[in-house]
Amino acid sequence: MPPEGQSLPYDEYQRLCWEHDIPLDTFWGMTRREFILALEGRAKKQERELERLAIHAAWIINNRTPALGEKRRKPITPAQLLGKKQDGTTSLEASARRWRDFLAAFKQPGAKGA
Repeated sequence: MPPEGQSLPYDEYQRLCWEHDIPLDTFWGMTRREFILALEGRAKKQERELERLAIHAAWIINNRTPALGEKRRKPITPAQLLGKKQDGTTSLEASARRWRDFLAAFKQPGAKGA
């Protein structure tokens, strides 16, 4: 969003409405504050959906049966999959690094269970 008192081009507002599933007729009836709250609410909804997906992914990963002779791995938490730091913030790079590290074990030649 632009700083208070400044505006975006009409096309940018239209793109934001489509991106966040806000009908244009609803947008024109909103104040700037309502629009910002709607965007923040949509972002929070998407964050909750990612958390739910991470929970399911962690269940699947953690319940994978180890191959014969393979050690049982330390369970992965949804927070680790999302790359959440101790203070609760998320780092996209940390999440991507965690996934790459996890997948690397399966890509190594001769890895059991690969």
